Amino acid sequence: MWLSNNATPLQRPPAFADRAFLTDEEVARLRDRARRIFENGRSAFAIPEGCLLAGLNDVETYEAQSTSSSIGMVDLEFSNRTSLVVDPPDGRIPPLTAEARAREAAVDVGWDQKTGPEDLNNFHRCVTTGVPRLGGNFGTGPYTFYQLMQTPNSIVIVMEAFHDARIIPADDTLTYQLTFTDPTTWVTSWTAETLLKRRDGAVYEFACHEGNRSLVGMLRTARLLEQR
Repeated sequence: MWLSNNATPLQRPPAFADRAFLTDEEVARLRDRARRIFENGRSAFAIPEGCLLAGLNDVETYEAQSTSSSIGMVDLEFSNRTSLVVDPPDGRIPPLTAEARAREAAVDVGWDQKTGPEDLNNFHRCVTTGVPRLGGNFGTGPYTFYQLMQTPNSIVIVMEAFHDARIIPADDTLTYQLTFTDPTTWVTSWTAETLLKRRDGAVYEFACHEGNRSLVGMLRTARLLEQR
């Protein structure tokens, strides 16, 4: 069993400027601050990179709209790297193309109107988050347990959430590196890299809400707004 619990942000925070790595002393200070901020459920639930930013800002408590306190968070791994994006060198995802911005705007329109299930994405429809899973609650957090099953020729990654499985050639390397190349979306390709940490245990069933009532509620709210 493996867990993606890396507190490194997907994109490099402006506070780190052109620094690809932190010193060991800086990492220790961020780790201690995060432990103080989130211990004993005294803050709102946060994804791992949110914990790092809270430690960076040295807040007293982390406040956010959440259905859970920090008691429900996984334990975090702090590393020296300042972003999961390792290319481009600035640690930031390249700007979107005009075509990609238009697609994004179309998604936003569907999200605002919610005329039917087709206007909501695969995640809200309990289909899949897709791959790769990088950053956010399903990229590094409580829903990122993986079971690795190995044969002489391949490794199967069984993902806790949405029962996704991915089959890859076996090289016994547990560095998860991803390169995105899509000229219709980004002006240049970009690469990110994260590590998976081994865990002993089992993956329990991930069951989206029975009947997916949250989807019904979102559509009902949209109709009420139309009536107003």
